This record gives sequence, structure tokens and C-alpha cells, in this order.
Amino acid sequence: MRALLVIAALLAGCSLFIDLADDRPSADAGAADAEASDVGTTEDGGPADRGPADATQRPDARADAAPGCEAARAERCDGLDQDCDGRIDEDTDERCYDGPAATAGVGPCRAGARACAAELGSGAPAFGPCEGAVLPAAERCNAIDDDCDGRVDADADGPVQQACYPFDQGEPGVGLCEAGRSTCSAGAFGPCNGAQGPRAELPNTIDDDCDGQVDEGS
Repeated sequence: MRALLVIAALLAGCSLFIDLADDRPSADAGAADAEASDVGTTEDGGPADRGPADATQRPDARADAAPGCEAARAERCDGLDQDCDGRIDEDTDERCYDGPAATAGVGPCRAGARACAAELGSGAPAFGPCEGAVLPAAERCNAIDDDCDGRVDADADGPVQQACYPFDQGEPGVGLCEAGRSTCSAGAFGPCNGAQGPRAELPNTIDDDCDGQVDEGS
């Protein structure tokens, strides 16, 4: 009988030891709780995403970037980078034409370009000289509208003409001799019209042979 009581007491003691062991927190659980407390929570109670300590987002601090630069902004000639692409004043050449506005694009006349010459970082526009432009010129007989007025080989006074003198002797403006006029057509001058050449001297008080003497040898 005494033996049975001793066995029962031993069994009760083992059961109590097992219950106490189950109630103790494990080392793994404690580590997990500590790690969870380091993470923290967001305002809505969720875990906070801390991320690496060196991942702070910084605005572009390049010296050549314009204040508030955006990829959608158009680049200007001012030594700054408006569109934040790392290039300064690209594609900012300025169209130029110093001739009468009505002649631009007429005949051979065309606009040129001024290259951007702004000082780096200045914020002030600056352009070089106008290069490549073709301006109106005096009209010539060449089948080209040189003065860019919409008329080829002609101007406000009519077709291009030139003085002509088709004679081997005499001189225009001396005595009887006079120059004529030749009219341009299709890029070439036509025959000489209205010219007066020398002739045999006559006793008429006229320098007929255009030699500067009057009635000599007559």
C-alpha cells in the first residue's frame, strides 16, 4: 500500500513540472518580439517600411539645372537645362532673316540661323550672328529671281536691260553715236535696239564719224 502511494506522488510531481515548462516563453519567441518592436508601425497600425539608411531621395542638385526643371519643359537659350536631360541649350538655334519680311522664302531668299551663345549658367539669352541666310540682291539676267520679288529677270521698272553698242568704230556719247538697249529674256539678253553708230563725215556741223571733230575733210 505504501508503495502505491509513493508512485502516485511521483507521478503528480512529474505532471506539475511539465505544466510549468509549457508556460515559460521560449528564446525564439522573445527574439521575434524584439525584432517586431524594432520594425515599428505606420499610422494605420501596419509595419513601417524603413528601407536602407542611405536611400534618401534628394532633388537634382546639378549646377546646370534650371529651377524647377521638368522633362516636359521646352529648352531655352539661357545657359541652363530646362528639360533636365543633362544637356544645355540643345536645339535652341534661332531662325533669322535680315531682309524684308515679304521676300523670305521667295526665289532664292531663305532664312538662316543664329546659334545659341548664352554663357553657361547665366540665365540670360544670347545668340551669335545670323548665318546661312540668302537676302535679296540686284536683279540680273540669269533666269533667277535675284531680288526675291516674285519676278524673274525683271524688277519694278520692267525686264532687266543693259546698254549695248554693237559697232567697232566710234564711241557712244561722242558726236552722232549713241548706245542702245538690250532686253533680257529667258536668262539671256536679246538684240541691241536703238544704237547709233558712226557714218561718213558730212558738212553739216555734226560729228558724223564720232571722232570728236566736226566737218573735218568734208
